Amino acid sequence: MRNPRFGFYAFNQLYAECETRARRSPGDSAFDAAYEQGAQLTIRRAVGEALGEKTKPSTTVSAPAASAEPSLTRRERETAMLVAKGMSNKGIAEQLVISPRTVECHVEHILVKLGFNTRTQIATWVRQEF
Repeated sequence: MRNPRFGFYAFNQLYAECETRARRSPGDSAFDAAYEQGAQLTIRRAVGEALGEKTKPSTTVSAPAASAEPSLTRRERETAMLVAKGMSNKGIAEQLVISPRTVECHVEHILVKLGFNTRTQIATWVRQEF
Protein backbone atom coordinates (compact mmCIF):
# COMPACT_ATOMS: atom_id res chain seq x y z
CA MET A 1 0.00 0.00 0.00
CA ARG A 2 1.32 3.42 -0.98
CA ASN A 3 -0.05 5.70 1.73
CA PRO A 4 -1.80 4.79 4.98
CA ARG A 5 -5.32 6.22 5.07
CA PHE A 6 -5.60 8.40 8.16
CA GLY A 7 -3.93 5.72 10.28
CA PHE A 8 -7.24 3.84 10.46
CA TYR A 9 -7.15 0.15 9.62
CA ALA A 10 -10.60 0.03 7.95
CA PHE A 11 -9.55 2.72 5.46
CA ASN A 12 -6.25 0.96 4.79
CA GLN A 13 -7.99 -2.35 4.15
CA LEU A 14 -10.60 -0.79 1.84
CA TYR A 15 -7.88 1.08 -0.06
CA ALA A 16 -5.85 -2.12 -0.52
CA GLU A 17 -8.92 -3.97 -1.84
CA CYS A 18 -9.74 -1.18 -4.29
CA GLU A 19 -6.15 -0.97 -5.50
CA THR A 20 -6.07 -4.75 -6.08
CA ARG A 21 -9.25 -4.52 -8.18
CA ALA A 22 -7.94 -1.50 -10.09
CA ARG A 23 -4.68 -3.30 -10.97
CA ARG A 24 -6.46 -6.29 -12.56
CA SER A 25 -7.37 -4.77 -15.90
CA PRO A 26 -4.30 -2.73 -16.89
CA GLY A 27 -1.73 -4.83 -15.03
CA ASP A 28 0.85 -3.72 -12.48
CA SER A 29 3.15 -1.77 -14.82
CA ALA A 30 0.36 0.23 -16.45
CA PHE A 31 -1.31 0.83 -13.09
CA ASP A 32 1.96 2.09 -11.55
CA ALA A 33 2.58 4.41 -14.51
CA ALA A 34 -0.95 5.81 -14.33
CA TYR A 35 -0.69 6.20 -10.55
CA GLU A 36 2.54 8.19 -10.87
CA GLN A 37 1.05 10.34 -13.62
CA GLY A 38 -1.99 11.05 -11.45
CA ALA A 39 0.18 11.85 -8.44
CA GLN A 40 1.72 14.71 -10.44
CA LEU A 41 -1.65 16.41 -11.02
CA THR A 42 -2.70 19.50 -9.11
CA ILE A 43 -5.92 19.21 -7.11
CA ARG A 44 -7.73 21.38 -9.67
CA ARG A 45 -6.52 19.22 -12.56
CA ALA A 46 -7.36 15.96 -10.73
CA VAL A 47 -10.90 17.17 -10.05
CA GLY A 48 -11.20 18.24 -13.70
CA GLU A 49 -10.07 14.78 -14.80
CA ALA A 50 -12.56 13.14 -12.44
CA LEU A 51 -15.36 15.30 -13.86
CA GLY A 52 -14.29 14.54 -17.43
CA GLU A 53 -13.35 18.13 -18.25
CA LYS A 54 -11.27 18.53 -21.38
CA THR A 55 -8.49 20.98 -20.54
CA LYS A 56 -4.85 21.23 -21.46
CA PRO A 57 -2.45 21.06 -18.52
CA SER A 58 -0.48 24.20 -17.83
CA THR A 59 3.15 23.19 -18.17
CA THR A 60 4.80 26.56 -18.59
CA VAL A 61 4.56 30.02 -17.17
CA SER A 62 4.43 31.57 -20.61
CA ALA A 63 1.52 33.74 -21.64
CA PRO A 64 -1.60 32.02 -22.90
CA ALA A 65 -2.96 32.59 -26.36
CA ALA A 66 -3.63 36.24 -27.13
CA SER A 67 -7.39 35.65 -27.08
CA ALA A 68 -7.30 34.66 -23.37
CA GLU A 69 -6.28 38.11 -22.09
CA PRO A 70 -9.44 39.94 -23.22
CA SER A 71 -11.58 37.39 -21.37
CA LEU A 72 -10.46 38.86 -18.02
CA THR A 73 -12.84 41.44 -16.63
CA ARG A 74 -11.56 44.89 -15.73
CA ARG A 75 -11.60 43.96 -12.04
CA GLU A 76 -9.76 40.70 -12.72
CA ARG A 77 -7.07 42.62 -14.63
CA GLU A 78 -6.74 45.05 -11.71
CA THR A 79 -6.49 42.13 -9.32
CA ALA A 80 -3.86 40.44 -11.51
CA MET A 81 -1.78 43.64 -11.52
CA LEU A 82 -1.87 43.76 -7.72
CA VAL A 83 -1.03 40.05 -7.46
CA ALA A 84 2.02 40.82 -9.61
CA LYS A 85 3.05 43.46 -7.08
CA GLY A 86 3.11 40.72 -4.46
CA MET A 87 0.08 41.91 -2.55
CA SER A 88 -1.96 39.57 -0.35
CA ASN A 89 -5.69 39.09 -0.84
CA LYS A 90 -6.28 41.31 2.19
CA GLY A 91 -4.07 44.05 0.75
CA ILE A 92 -5.74 43.81 -2.64
CA ALA A 93 -9.16 43.98 -0.98
CA GLU A 94 -8.17 47.16 0.86
CA GLN A 95 -6.73 48.71 -2.31
CA LEU A 96 -9.81 47.92 -4.42
CA VAL A 97 -12.32 48.44 -1.57
CA ILE A 98 -13.82 44.99 -1.89
CA SER A 99 -13.95 41.99 0.45
CA PRO A 100 -11.06 39.52 0.70
CA ARG A 101 -13.50 36.80 -0.38
CA THR A 102 -14.24 38.71 -3.58
CA VAL A 103 -10.50 38.99 -4.22
CA GLU A 104 -10.19 35.24 -3.68
CA CYS A 105 -12.89 34.70 -6.33
CA HIS A 106 -11.15 37.07 -8.76
CA VAL A 107 -7.83 35.27 -8.29
CA GLU A 108 -9.49 31.89 -8.80
CA HIS A 109 -11.18 33.12 -11.99
CA ILE A 110 -7.88 34.49 -13.29
CA LEU A 111 -6.15 31.16 -12.63
CA VAL A 112 -8.87 29.23 -14.42
CA LYS A 113 -9.19 31.60 -17.38
CA LEU A 114 -5.45 31.69 -18.00
CA GLY A 115 -4.88 28.02 -17.28
CA PHE A 116 -2.50 28.72 -14.41
CA ASN A 117 -2.05 27.06 -11.03
CA THR A 118 -0.19 29.66 -8.96
CA ARG A 119 -0.08 33.36 -8.18
CA THR A 120 3.51 33.33 -9.40
CA GLN A 121 2.30 32.36 -12.86
CA ILE A 122 -0.15 35.27 -12.77
CA ALA A 123 2.64 37.66 -11.77
CA THR A 124 4.92 36.38 -14.53
CA TRP A 125 2.14 36.70 -17.09
CA VAL A 126 1.38 40.28 -15.99
CA ARG A 127 5.04 41.25 -16.26
CA GLN A 128 5.21 39.78 -19.77
CA GLU A 129 1.96 41.30 -20.97
CA PHE A 130 2.05 44.76 -19.41
